Amino acid sequence: METASNESPVSASEAAALTPAQMAKMLNEQSIEITQLRRQLAWFQRQIFGQKSERRLPLPDAAQGSLGQDFSVIPDEPRAGPKRRLTMVRSGSA
Repeated sequence: METASNESPVSASEAAALTPAQMAKMLNEQSIEITQLRRQLAWFQRQIFGQKSERRLPLPDAAQGSLGQDFSVIPDEPRAGPKRRLTMVRSGSA
């Protein structure tokens, strides 16, 4: 994004010395700069105050559960699987 021009403001005596063509050119340039600055301001306002996709919560998917859902349901039988014996092995000397 471009920044504002670095031209110094025109004093009243300098403005009085301008021809109508010079005055029209200066006003046109200022009008273009004002339009650009308003667009920049609008962009910054959208970035700071506008809606962001990160802020919106996605709609829940019916196929996927969520944390805290159905923890009260306990299965009647534990899940069957091979039984293994766990042993503790120490390595090195203490």
